[in-house]
Amino acid sequence: MLTAFAPPHLQELFLDHLIPTVQQLALSALNAGEWRKALAPALGVLQFVLLEDCWLTDQLVHLSQPVLFRTFFCTLSEVWKALLAQSDEDLGIEEPDGLFAGTYRSRLIAVLEEWEEETNLILTQRFDSFFRRIGQDVPRLRILSLPGSSGESSSEDEAPDKEPETQPRTPLKT
Repeated sequence: MLTAFAPPHLQELFLDHLIPTVQQLALSALNAGEWRKALAPALGVLQFVLLEDCWLTDQLVHLSQPVLFRTFFCTLSEVWKALLAQSDEDLGIEEPDGLFAGTYRSRLIAVLEEWEEETNLILTQRFDSFFRRIGQDVPRLRILSLPGSSGESSSEDEAPDKEPETQPRTPLKT
């Protein structure tokens, strides 16, 4: 159960660092097509969020800014989808020769799959009831998964007659 207390540094981390970094990634990757420039900070965000889950579990941004909180996950998903849609050469991760030839992408995808599943489980357990109570869509990462995966039913996430979103979302607005 979430309490009404969250360490202030986690609020600042989310609002002052994670969200602006993802905003800049969206501008670089989605709007400008600067794939190599966007990959390094995307990997930095990924490395940070993989270390611990307190950035997500111990924050209260969802209470004060639920739309911004949800949009963060949508935008981050779109950034990763856009990056993964590029060639290894465009991303600067080609490994043409040697022992690890062609394995960087598969290793990255495996890490993203595991992180997405774990994050969506936390989002389901900790935030679904709040977002349903206020009548808003629940936040989810949708990098490699489809609605209905990661433990939630697709009817909870999207209406059956609603077309899945295919256009990149606009960058986050703070």
